[in-house]
Amino acid sequence: MIKFIKEIVDINIVICIENELYIENKKIFNKVLFSFNRYDSYDEIEDVLYLYKYRSKINKRIRPLCRRKCDTTNQNWLYYALCAITQYIQVKLNCTILHGSCLIYNNKKLLILGNRYSGKTTMAKNILQSQSAILLDDDNIYIYKSSIIGFGLPLALRQKDDTDNNIIGITYDNDQNLRYIYPAFNTIDTVNSVDIIIFPHYLHNANESFKFLTQKDTIQLLLNNIHYTPNMTQLYYDICKIGLNSQAVIMEYSNTNNMFKMLNEIL
Repeated sequence: MIKFIKEIVDINIVICIENELYIENKKIFNKVLFSFNRYDSYDEIEDVLYLYKYRSKINKRIRPLCRRKCDTTNQNWLYYALCAITQYIQVKLNCTILHGSCLIYNNKKLLILGNRYSGKTTMAKNILQSQSAILLDDDNIYIYKSSIIGFGLPLALRQKDDTDNNIIGITYDNDQNLRYIYPAFNTIDTVNSVDIIIFPHYLHNANESFKFLTQKDTIQLLLNNIHYTPNMTQLYYDICKIGLNSQAVIMEYSNTNNMFKMLNEIL
């Protein structure tokens, strides 16, 4: 059994992978869990995520909190494995989760939020390719005990990036949209605050413009991007912490050059 561990704040995230499954897909798992530490494990462990291929070979020493069978003959197995990882992290942390990306660019902590198809992940990928950016995470951002946490998980793009050959795999999501999975190698685990919140709108006929938001509008848009929260009291505290202490901007653009031009002007 292979064990991947990330120690973050005051909690351990532990993902165990059956030997046969790991050996068969070693390159994929090493890239997906790049920010985790890998160990060969024979210990009795509990409260982990267990990924396996053969149910009959489940290690009896493991008492998993979550488990997922990975049928690698199914072309979507990687998508389901990634979903299992994020669901396990959600259960372990039980904290407010924002649907978006968070990264550091030009020494500024950026939180990128928006509806589906708004261009969040594409913007994050383009910024990361500038080589001066560091990724916290894409898709799920966790607000845990006053820290903003990420796990450096891969970016899932709907369009192939022809400038990046370091692709992990190709899969389909629940809506049967094709997803190209790219690794994130330059990562950080936590930040304590956010400088700029960006709500992107990628449009072919964009106005190529941006507008700063009031605190009221910022709070409303943050609430629209909540993926999960344990209770309303915690949600209120977390949203106020971010929304009242950060600048927020709506950005409408049609190409990467204009996106960077406006981003640098904002920063």
